[in-house]
Amino acid sequence: MGGSPTKQVRNSPPDKLKLGSTPSHGNPTSTSALNTELNNVARNTNDTARARELVAAGADLCSTNGPTWRHTPLHQAAYHGRYEMAATLVELGAPLDLHSNPCGRGATGMPIELARGGGHHKIATMLEKAAAGTRPTVGSSPASAGQVEGRWEVHKNIDMCFQGDVEIIHNWKHVTSIAKMKKVVEEKGYSAVCVGSFGHAALKSFDYQLTKAHCKPSQGYTNELHIWFPTGQNRKPNKVEAPRLALPAGFRFHDGFGEATRGDQIGHITSGGVESHCFKGDKMSWPLHWAAMIGDVQAIDALVAAGHDPNVKMTDWYDSEPLGWAASFGQCKGIEALCAAGADPSRPANHAGYTPLSDAQREGHAKAIQLINEYLSGARSIGLKPAIGVVMGECVAPGEAINAKSKAGDGEKPLFEIVDALKRELALCGTMKEVVEQAAEALGVSVKGKPLSVLATECAQQVGVF
Repeated sequence: MGGSPTKQVRNSPPDKLKLGSTPSHGNPTSTSALNTELNNVARNTNDTARARELVAAGADLCSTNGPTWRHTPLHQAAYHGRYEMAATLVELGAPLDLHSNPCGRGATGMPIELARGGGHHKIATMLEKAAAGTRPTVGSSPASAGQVEGRWEVHKNIDMCFQGDVEIIHNWKHVTSIAKMKKVVEEKGYSAVCVGSFGHAALKSFDYQLTKAHCKPSQGYTNELHIWFPTGQNRKPNKVEAPRLALPAGFRFHDGFGEATRGDQIGHITSGGVESHCFKGDKMSWPLHWAAMIGDVQAIDALVAAGHDPNVKMTDWYDSEPLGWAASFGQCKGIEALCAAGADPSRPANHAGYTPLSDAQREGHAKAIQLINEYLSGARSIGLKPAIGVVMGECVAPGEAINAKSKAGDGEKPLFEIVDALKRELALCGTMKEVVEQAAEALGVSVKGKPLSVLATECAQQVGVF
């Protein structure tokens, strides 16, 4: 996939296109400056007029942001919930069926899977209709229909911290004003303006109508949040909450902080600072990430057995995964429990640019670094409990590196391999729990009272893959 790097600008000279003016926010480059600009516009803004201008100038709708992610502009808009942008790109002829890095959202990473996996149902419905032959027709920008109607609300000291940021204006008081930023929000279909004691301004955008109820109290700073409520044809839908798996009966976290040794990190856990800031005040909203952070192996095992995906992305915090949280806090037993459940340290970096290995390296946790490297090298196997004789939380000696699979019970298969086989044979997608339940329904296997691993094994035996 990817566009030709030799494609030339057709209508506008490069200086007039202002290539490179859209912030990348860490997005890798594409095959040319023009294609990179379109990818950044689709990923980080709702400026459909700008997207049209770039396509008219020769930007390739099939170009991607590199071999690791393989996201075209449409993939970007679908993943980040930008309906107007996605609809515009589809109208302009963006391909609907190109595969990409799915980032935990589906099996192949097609735009519709990225939209569904993020709970962007309006985009998913639009893509379904487009695949059936009905492509959307949208205006070049919200402003094209004339004055945008709506109202503003202003709230103090609540925020959607690190969420929905599409434009950051540094030193904003010297270059713009709240009135001008509001105008930008109205014209580009954004959601809010946030200013405060942190010095910069953030323009935020969501594919649903942002309200006060979606926000949390600001922690460690003061701010004003100006929320835009468009009306008429520009009105945004109410937020549709993605379903969350229920917690196991009687579930609770253990007391303490596991193997964490650094005083500052222990303080972050015990003071409630991490819960307030990163977990938006509710650790139960991302229980597997919290269990990983505090090294609660029993909680990890209970949640995974109940169907929680060990690679689930924390959409409230840079799409971080449980393994990254365990690595960041030096929780070696938590790392082993997660990897035994199928967590994969070789998955792409999160939106902050970190992998589990670089998380451990950043925080200086030597044992966690060595342990993760053993999984990456194959000295330890993902999807299996540590072999007999290997102490939980201890690294395998260089001369004794043994693939854990060789010490597993005869014929025993890790859950993630079974799920992959069911996906392949039955053309299924979703989290491990979703795949196994879909397989059970398709094969007529009873799910009542069975752990996920047992149910998966029965399905695999019926299909005849193991």
